[in-house]
Amino acid sequence: ALPISLLLACSSTAPPTRRIASANDSVASARQAGANDSALASLYLQSAEQQIGFARGLVKKGDMDRAELVLLRADADADLARSLAREQRARSNAEQAVSMLQTVQKQQTEQNGQPTQ
Repeated sequence: ALPISLLLACSSTAPPTRRIASANDSVASARQAGANDSALASLYLQSAEQQIGFARGLVKKGDMDRAELVLLRADADADLARSLAREQRARSNAEQAVSMLQTVQKQQTEQNGQPTQ
């Protein structure tokens, strides 16, 4: 087996270190947004993490172009996980607000002596 440095030197493309960093940042952002708390978001987060690992393996093999493509997908999956987590949080907050509003409306109706619906 050839040393990794020799493989990297023979590669026509430099290792996608910025892309790896970007994908890792996107994964961290998705986690921070609560992707682990959402079933669908966590699937995309897991996919992104697996793709980053796969891309690192491709880099070790000297396949920089394919690693770049896999990392683009990982970044997109992590971004989707973050968006799905934010959507779920917003939906949950909206449902909570509607429930609170309904409770207040019910209390006001009862205080005014009107029958509840």
